[in-house]
Amino acid sequence: LTPQVPEIGKDELGRMARSFNAMARQILEIQTGLEMEQDKLTTIILNAGEGIVVTDREERIVLVNPAAEALLGKAKTDIIEHGFLNMVDDSAMIERLIRHPDPNYAESVQQGKRYLSIMAARIHTNQGDILGMAALMRDVTNQRRREAYLEAISYTDELTGLLNRRSLTDILDQAVSDALEKMRPLSLLMLDLDHFKRLNDTHGHDMGDRVLSMFGRLLKRRLRDSDYACRYGGEEFCVILTNTPANGAFKTAEDIRRALTEMDTDGVSVTTSIGVASLDQLDSPTPENLLKAADMALYEAKGQGRNLTIRYTEQDTSMG
Repeated sequence: LTPQVPEIGKDELGRMARSFNAMARQILEIQTGLEMEQDKLTTIILNAGEGIVVTDREERIVLVNPAAEALLGKAKTDIIEHGFLNMVDDSAMIERLIRHPDPNYAESVQQGKRYLSIMAARIHTNQGDILGMAALMRDVTNQRRREAYLEAISYTDELTGLLNRRSLTDILDQAVSDALEKMRPLSLLMLDLDHFKRLNDTHGHDMGDRVLSMFGRLLKRRLRDSDYACRYGGEEFCVILTNTPANGAFKTAEDIRRALTEMDTDGVSVTTSIGVASLDQLDSPTPENLLKAADMALYEAKGQGRNLTIRYTEQDTSMG
């Protein structure tokens, strides 16, 4: 639009021409402004770090920004072809998001090697008419990794990489429950590094930490994937041997003890005393009693001179 009406004279026709031309200029300014705003919006969408996918009222995808292609690991043409509900592998999740009453509700989904947080909702006019659907997604992979790391260290001993005492409680409870339900054997080892305080006093705490770390690695190498090694506290360790009877547990304990005697850390060697107990030895088979039985056997091993493996016997009447 351009003001093309000649503005001649001061009569009515002249005034109408000037009014028309002024109106045309306003329309042109508005149109130019709208085009500029549209260009700004397009630039924002195309350069956004978040993925954006939009459909029309017939649910045909009409917009896929580059970030969405990168996050979904798909080309724009493939996203359009598969449709809005199938933009991620979990199509049921997209349907849940659309039906959810809160448009700001989001769920996380693994897409390839990424974890994505996605919001999706229908777009309505002020009168309630459906204009289409829109999805907003962002990469939360690093956040999920941090959460997984924090979760892991809350259950893991930082020095040895073994499970910590908090983990032992949860795992042993479940292991005892499973063993009783499925009538399978379960055994427990309690291990204590001999004269560890003397080692710390003589060689320093740094050497003590290195010995603990070395022992942690030894336990990992000597155990099955189905077993659990925990640092119980200080220089004391605990091993849960699933589906293992007393004789098998004693053999594993001796294997660990002998292997340790053949190792050293920068010339510093250490031995371990081990107590062995099995669930079927107990009149009252509980996690607490299994721990107590193995600890009693450990106490006996230390009392008999250390660097020994001792089985729990049923002589103690306090276990009933």
